[in-house]
Amino acid sequence: MSYSLQAVVARGAGAASLLLLAGCLSTEPGSGSLAHVVIESHGAAAVRAETVRAFADDGYQLAGETSGTLTFEREATQRDRVMYGRYGEDLSMRVAVSIEPRRQGGCLVRADAFVVRGRSEDRVLRIARRPYQDLLNRVKASLIEAAEAD
Repeated sequence: MSYSLQAVVARGAGAASLLLLAGCLSTEPGSGSLAHVVIESHGAAAVRAETVRAFADDGYQLAGETSGTLTFEREATQRDRVMYGRYGEDLSMRVAVSIEPRRQGGCLVRADAFVVRGRSEDRVLRIARRPYQDLLNRVKASLIEAAEAD
């Protein structure tokens, strides 16, 4: 009887763990990216133009574009160098921004950032997502503001 009780408790704990894990996983579109935003009522062309402007205003240059993904780069700031512990070598930041039209209208905009050292790149940790989320939020706010002004 003691063994049966232990088995029931173990199975219950396992099931509870799976439910807890499932609850922690987000099904929100774009949640797998470092930063994301849904922009309603604007097409991909308008979102692209505003994204390029916002990133340029933040010191990034458009380094490339392939099938809906914009790649931006900028030299690392002193803060970046301190954060990633790289003082004597070339260091830059790269952001891949994808603009995905949604069936129900608008676009999902996702950003993933990388620290680039020479030919290697490392994904920026989620803990450092705020500047990238802020950039996408600015893109959205600017488009909303422009639409309200019209």
